[in-house]
Amino acid sequence: MFSEKVLIEKENSTALKDDKGYSLSFGELWGFCDDFNHRFSLCGRELVLVLCENTVPCAAVFFACIINKAVPILLSSRIDKDMLERYISIYRPNYIFKPKKTEISCCNLFVNDYFDYEMVKTAEEALPMSEELSFLLPTSGTTGNPKLVRHSYHNLSTSVESVAKTFRLCGDEYALLSLPIHFTQGLSVLCSTVYAGSRVFLTDLPLTRREFWNIMKEEEITSFSGVPYSFEVLDKLRFYTMNLPALKVINQGGGRMPDELFKKLTSYAADNGKEFYATYGATETTSRMSCLEPGYTSEKCGSVGTPLPGYEMWLVDEIGEQITTPNIRGELIFKGGNVTLGYADSAEDLVKGDERYGIYETGDLAYRDKDGFYYITGRLSRFIKIFGYRINLDETERLIKSEFNGDFACVGNDEKLYLFTNDKHTDTKDFLVFLKNKLKINISAFEAIYIDDIPKKLNGKTDYNQLNHLVFRKEGI
Repeated sequence: MFSEKVLIEKENSTALKDDKGYSLSFGELWGFCDDFNHRFSLCGRELVLVLCENTVPCAAVFFACIINKAVPILLSSRIDKDMLERYISIYRPNYIFKPKKTEISCCNLFVNDYFDYEMVKTAEEALPMSEELSFLLPTSGTTGNPKLVRHSYHNLSTSVESVAKTFRLCGDEYALLSLPIHFTQGLSVLCSTVYAGSRVFLTDLPLTRREFWNIMKEEEITSFSGVPYSFEVLDKLRFYTMNLPALKVINQGGGRMPDELFKKLTSYAADNGKEFYATYGATETTSRMSCLEPGYTSEKCGSVGTPLPGYEMWLVDEIGEQITTPNIRGELIFKGGNVTLGYADSAEDLVKGDERYGIYETGDLAYRDKDGFYYITGRLSRFIKIFGYRINLDETERLIKSEFNGDFACVGNDEKLYLFTNDKHTDTKDFLVFLKNKLKINISAFEAIYIDDIPKKLNGKTDYNQLNHLVFRKEGI
C-alpha cells in the first residue's frame, strides 16, 4: 500500500486531511500503522468493525488494519441501529472502531480513545479467516442484508495500481473525497491516491453547503469524484459557471448518468481545460472495471468505455455463448485480478478462499459498439442503483412489509424506486420517510403509489411486468 519510494520522498508531505482539523503526513500515517497493534492491543489477525466517517482517523485505521493483517469490516457510522446489532451478532468482531457518540450494546472489555473515536474490545474470540482475506465491504446495497464482499490483498493491490495507471496519478494530485469510504468508489479514490503519493481531503459535507466549496477553492483541490446524483446536484448549483482553476480531473462512477448531463460535463471539461472520466465498477470488483477516457467522451456519450489495464470484458447471450457481433445486447462478463473472492453471509464464511477465480458475471445487460466501447443498458435481476447505491427491490419489499400492514411491491430504475401499495389507511408519506430512514437515501428517490390490488400471476407471485407498465404510462415512457 505504501511504497518505500513514496515514504522516503513524501515523509513530511500531507497524506490525509479532513474538515475536522485532523491531518497526517505520510510519515505520520506510517508511524500510526507501525504502532497500531500496540496502541490498541490487537493480537494480529482479528476482525475489526469500523463505523466509518470521512475523516482522517477512520482512513488511518483502515490503512493500519491492512498493513497489520487485521481484517476490517467497513460500515457507515449512520447505519440503522438494529442493522448494526445484526452485523455484530452475525460476524462477532473482536474490535469495534466507532465515533464516541455512537452507542453499542455489545460487551466492552476495554476502550482506547483516538481523537473523537474509540476502539472497543469485545468479548469475542478470534475467528478462523482465510489468509487471503484483506477487508470486507457491504454489497453496496442498503436494504438490510448483512451480506459482505470478501476482498483479498491481491484484489486491493491490483485495483489501486490499475486505477493509478488509468488516471496517470503522479504524486501531485489533491483529491477531494466526499464519497463515503465504506462505498467502493470512495475507498478506491482513497487508496489509489495515497498509493500514488498524493493528498486526499476527506469530508462528509453535502455538495449544497457553502463550506464544501470553500474547501474546494481554499485547498486548491485538483480532482473530484461523484456518482450521477452528485452531478445532478452540481447542475442545479450552476457548477459550470464556478471559477475553479485548480480543478483538473472530474470522475464519474456509480451508475449511468443521463445523456444530457453527460454531454454538459463533457462540454464543460473541454471548454475549461479539465479532464472528464466516466467509469464503471462494482464492489465485487474492488471498484472500477472500465473507463471512458476524456478523449472519447464527446463521441461515445453514455459509454462506460473499455477495460482498465490488465482486465478483460466480453458479452454472453442467454445460453452463455460469447457475442462477437457489435451492437448485440448480452450479459457483461468481467475478468481481472481485482475480482473479489466471493460473498460472506456469516462469520463461518470468512475462512473461505477464492470462489470466483477472477471471473465476475455482472448481471448487467450491455452492448459493445464497432470500436469496442461498452454501453450498459439494464439489469438481469431485481436490483436498481440510485445515487450510486445498489438496492435490492425484493429486500426493500420485505423491509416495508415487516413495518406496515397491507400488500406492497417495488419496481424502479436508476432514477427512482416506485412503491406500490393497497394500504389506503396509511399516509403515503409515512412509507417514504420509512424508506429514507432505513436506506439512508434522499427521500426524492422514492415515490409511493396507491393501487386497489397488487397484480399477481397465476402462481400467486407479484406480476412486476404489469407494475412496470403502470410506471411507464405514468412517466410517459
